[in-house]
Amino acid sequence: MKIFLLSLTFVIVITSFCTAQIRPNPTAYTGAGLKGGSSFSSFNFNPSQGQGWATGYTAGLVLKHAVRVNENEPMMGVQVELNWVQRGWTDHIDSTTTYTRKLHYLELPFMTHAMWGHKNTKIIANFGPSISYLLSNRDSIDAILDTKHNGYYQNEIEKPWLAGLALGVGVQRSTAFGTFQLEARLTQSLNSIMTKRQRLISATNTNITVTAAYLLELRPKKERSTNGASSFFR
Repeated sequence: MKIFLLSLTFVIVITSFCTAQIRPNPTAYTGAGLKGGSSFSSFNFNPSQGQGWATGYTAGLVLKHAVRVNENEPMMGVQVELNWVQRGWTDHIDSTTTYTRKLHYLELPFMTHAMWGHKNTKIIANFGPSISYLLSNRDSIDAILDTKHNGYYQNEIEKPWLAGLALGVGVQRSTAFGTFQLEARLTQSLNSIMTKRQRLISATNTNITVTAAYLLELRPKKERSTNGASSFFR
């Protein structure tokens, strides 16, 4: 949790610094849009239970703002999202029996956002804290022996909150119709969703998402260039 708070402080400080350094006529971009893609999730249990990866989906809203202070520097700012994310895991109990848990989270990442490049195609990077709340979950399992029964089988998740760190890299392409953004992101939780009563010391989540986003620039029409694309992308 201390790492989470430090990361949040880092994002706020970087964003404040960029704002404070803005020139009278800076290069700036503010955009909002939708995103969606695939989610690949695993929980790291201690003691290990032989977990495997679970696949799912993610979708959400994106808002970002970035500025370039000097011509030779990357654009820096903040990207905030509100996402629905499927997480989960599988237990390979034996050669014929598998336990599956699906978790649906509402996720709020608040990240430092950076963009490199002066033309229509840019490299992007995101880093910062992410907090998630469990909306619902379900599990399924075949009949098993009591000797193989784990404390979380067919029981509720005791800790609905996940706090973690997110790191993403990708590319964006600007057009006259909007901005298209592709990103691969790793989110690692810092807290456990289980308790010792469920026969686990810890259960932290590793989640990988691959998403595509479409954003529209939030600027007055008079500030746009006559060719239909924002002057930011020239």
